[in-house]
Amino acid sequence: MSFLHVMPMVIPQRQAEVAELIRKRLQVLIPSDAEDWCHPSAVVNFEFPSEGILHVAEERCADLIVMGVHKRASRAASHLPWAIAYEVMCHAHCPVLTVRG
Repeated sequence: MSFLHVMPMVIPQRQAEVAELIRKRLQVLIPSDAEDWCHPSAVVNFEFPSEGILHVAEERCADLIVMGVHKRASRAASHLPWAIAYEVMCHAHCPVLTVRG
């Protein structure tokens, strides 16, 4: 089980700092008893989101991709999460589950 956060590139000098901050936030989401039945990991990737998700899923031979999607306050930005989810669904080698929160 991998918890993944993909984001566009940041300033190279801050990449390690940003990655560590996000990794810590992801670790909090992993249930304390998860290690009893799997090997959970928190992964931070700096790529275009849909490409990064697909890359990590293929690299880790994912059986399922679960994506959280949400509506944005801005009308123009509201389609972006759905476009990323659509790209992932179209190109994934495994099932994709989207969850609206």
